[in-house]
Amino acid sequence: MSTILPLDKMTIDQKLQALEELTIDLHRRGALEETPAWQDDILRERAQLVQEGKAEFVDLATFKKLVAEDIARGKPK
Repeated sequence: MSTILPLDKMTIDQKLQALEELTIDLHRRGALEETPAWQDDILRERAQLVQEGKAEFVDLATFKKLVAEDIARGKPK
């Protein structure tokens, strides 16, 4: 089965929604492996930065807005 998404016609919100749905489906089917150790290390480092007041977490809606703004300015992260 071949599914082609019209990525060039999709909005940022639509792309993020598709990504979220794909991730949920893959997780539900057991297709995702355990988190690799290097990702755990990065999460611990980021949590430490938050505790030290050098970084902060944002909610998903804020994250989506920031990503959309960066893309609109031509500097995706």
